[in-house]
Amino acid sequence: EFIEVLPEVNEILFFGKFPKIMRIYTENKLLNKLKEFDMPKTWVQKFYMVLNPNVVRLYDIDLDSEEAHTAASKELYRIKVMKRIQNPSLWKRYLDEKKRLLQKYYGQTINEIQGFHGTKNTTPSVILNDIEGFDTARANNHCLYGKGIYFAKQAQYSLNNYAYKEFDNTKTVFLASVLIG
Repeated sequence: EFIEVLPEVNEILFFGKFPKIMRIYTENKLLNKLKEFDMPKTWVQKFYMVLNPNVVRLYDIDLDSEEAHTAASKELYRIKVMKRIQNPSLWKRYLDEKKRLLQKYYGQTINEIQGFHGTKNTTPSVILNDIEGFDTARANNHCLYGKGIYFAKQAQYSLNNYAYKEFDNTKTVFLASVLIG
């Protein structure tokens, strides 16, 4: 797939595997679609989010940024690299589920946390590249409360017990927005 920008007509042509035009958007239409997409303020806005929302991108996070300090304030001195995962499709599903819960439990507080998740023996890229993200089909059956996906409020718990160890002994964990129901 590729995108061709034609500045003389201010159109973006999106081509798939076949030599026919799949979609034609003007730049203004794409910008309006991006505005409609309720993404976190830290996300990098790109047209791929509209053209192909199933594309997952990784962006480096500056360890001196507010985003990094918010995500891992106590553990920041130990972190070598921090990346933001931008998955527009999963983010939309998250917002839709949050909206559904708000309607279902009108007037009640929805439990939403930032939780840390270690993949232990599963390469993080498996979760990163899966359209489902965290999928109970890959969950461990031998957990304290049974099969499920577990998140910790403290990074240290995931890092000490469930982090994926890279070949150089660095540890990888996810930090995710989680709706608890």
